[in-house]
Amino acid sequence: MHMFLALYLCILNVVMFFFVQRDKEAVIKKKKHASYGGVFVMAMLGGALGTLFGMYTFHHMTRNKIFHCLVGAVLLGWCLFGPYAMLIAACVLSFVMYGYDKKMAVQDGWRVRESVLLVSAAAGGAFGALAAMVLFRHKIRKAKFYVTVPLLCILWVKLMQVLI
Repeated sequence: MHMFLALYLCILNVVMFFFVQRDKEAVIKKKKHASYGGVFVMAMLGGALGTLFGMYTFHHMTRNKIFHCLVGAVLLGWCLFGPYAMLIAACVLSFVMYGYDKKMAVQDGWRVRESVLLVSAAAGGAFGALAAMVLFRHKIRKAKFYVTVPLLCILWVKLMQVLI
């Protein structure tokens, strides 16, 4: 059951991350925003981390009210689904963000801010960030990444030991 829940959260958060990107592209093309009610419902169902990271990554913070609702949804998701399921979702999302940034670096496209990448690692995605750094050979020469991300991994291991 826990494996199904973790898989569900991972897929939903990755979908919501890219949903925010599509919404930003639609706004740039002078089309309408997505339904904020739908975004809120998806966040409440567990996709809040993907939505938040998407908003930060694609610089698409549209309304403070929605942002505050999503922060509340993250806390609700943590309480409902447990810390491990949310951490797995954060790791997958962080992995996707680092991979996306590497792809944009190669294609010379819009990049993800370094602060956003580090925040995604600090918010529970440290293991996904470390895996992406090694796999994609991305951000491995920058001291703030090759020092901070492994330290965050150690910190999260210790924190999970305390929570057990």
